[in-house]
Amino acid sequence: MQSGETIPITKQWLLGSVSSMSAAVCTHPIDLTKIRMQLAGEGVRTSDRPGMLATATAIVRHDGIGGLYRGLTASFLRQVLYSGSRIALYPSIRDLVARSSSSSSSSPAAGASMWAKSMAGLAAGAIGSAIANPADLCLVRMQGDARLPAERRRNYANVVDGLTRICREEGAPTLWRGCVPTVVRAALVTL
Repeated sequence: MQSGETIPITKQWLLGSVSSMSAAVCTHPIDLTKIRMQLAGEGVRTSDRPGMLATATAIVRHDGIGGLYRGLTASFLRQVLYSGSRIALYPSIRDLVARSSSSSSSSPAAGASMWAKSMAGLAAGAIGSAIANPADLCLVRMQGDARLPAERRRNYANVVDGLTRICREEGAPTLWRGCVPTVVRAALVTL
């Protein structure tokens, strides 16, 4: 690729998705442990809650090493939808904002102001987050499922099973539960 050439949006999406999924393989056990720590001992004094190592050890003891990866399929889908979209959309949105705020016909990326770049990051993060909300909802449910009493567990086999059952049992609009705060957070983080 020559200097100044743009990478096709599909390639940007693919590279963003694969790199984010690779990172998820490493960070998922930490995220799962964090979720379990946040849910552990609700209503119990802070000093009585287990730490990170004790929580991770308990997960492995109860569910094996694979327990640390509960919900990984949902994490992968979230990364493909959120990170892939965000990374692929950013240059196009940046160029659009730069063109609309500039009278010059030169390369919009070269002359994009900090404002244009900030607005593009905000918009790309918000759009990616809205697209990924169903996967995010499923991920949170899969990670917290083991903390529920056995009779209340959803036991989604994978993200496809989770999304299908959410639609069938609770209605498709449920997939966007919590979407507004998720979008606002993502927009601010990618600003």
